[in-house]
Amino acid sequence: MPEGTLVVVARGSVGKSAQLGEPMAFNQTCYGLEADNNRLINDFLYYAWQYKFNQIQAVTHGTIFDTITMASFEDIQIPLPNIEEQKRISEVLTNFDDKIENNIKNNRELEDIVQTIFESWFVDFDPYVDFKKCDIGEIPKDFEVVEVSDLCNNIRNGGTPKRSNEEYWGGEISWVKTGELNGEVITETEEKITKKGLEDNNCNIVGENTVLVALYGASVGNIGLTKIPATFNQACCSLEAKENIGFGFLFQTLKHLKPKLKQLSRGSAQQNISQGIIKEQKVALPPEEDLKKFRERVHPFYEMMKINKNQSRVLSEIRETLLPKLMSGEIRVNDINLGNVEVDSEA
Repeated sequence: MPEGTLVVVARGSVGKSAQLGEPMAFNQTCYGLEADNNRLINDFLYYAWQYKFNQIQAVTHGTIFDTITMASFEDIQIPLPNIEEQKRISEVLTNFDDKIENNIKNNRELEDIVQTIFESWFVDFDPYVDFKKCDIGEIPKDFEVVEVSDLCNNIRNGGTPKRSNEEYWGGEISWVKTGELNGEVITETEEKITKKGLEDNNCNIVGENTVLVALYGASVGNIGLTKIPATFNQACCSLEAKENIGFGFLFQTLKHLKPKLKQLSRGSAQQNISQGIIKEQKVALPPEEDLKKFRERVHPFYEMMKINKNQSRVLSEIRETLLPKLMSGEIRVNDINLGNVEVDSEA
């Protein structure tokens, strides 16, 4: 299908959509919708579909999976202003999406920079000349061999409140799931729990700059870095770096260990690892002076990632507020002054 085509998921995550950024094919669980250019532009179709998402869910049917069929599209009605108005609406909404996408791209580049520095200094040992042999290989002579536990003030397990107890859910405490550990900073969570849910279920709350590691299943070894106070489920453990070590070094160390942790999990019946396995992993520890240089070099990058993510969240909230108002005609494009939109990146 050509660039600009709207792709809609027909089964499972029914109604979810994306717009093709380049010509490509897709599997049988999706439909591709290409606009009739005489009446409709692809960008407007993409946003109109999002606007009607609740209606789309209402007309799905099926037994094992919710589904959308070809017949479902006949039941979906979208607003259809003239082409020029469609272009203006799409331009406003695309402006928000482009800024969000740019923040995502910037964060990937920042993380790549940090990882490149870490690997150059502490994996390939590029700045060093004199080496010694040890049980983990050849390392610079001023380095020590330590366990991951030696890098941490504390290491904790997580917990999950009972889903059946409504008193535990919908509170103010951010709760991280392993699916949210994608090697990035964590500035928000899909779910939150209450204080009662925290206290009754042995959940541990951790502060900003804590590393979370997934212990179970396909996500073993996946990591995230909290930039908010949060708790987390029982399929994770948390690691708080010692001040002289720094969260950046600990985060990159665990990221580097991910392939090994995955390999260790395959040796168990359920492809899991334990907190103990993580604790006992041996790593090369640089001298204090080199750790300090690394902290000073890379920690500001993680603050920039946090700011970018928070800005994207606010931009997304504004876009979601504008979308139904623009589609319904409650407000017109000419009524919007984007120059007055302020984004608090520290929120």
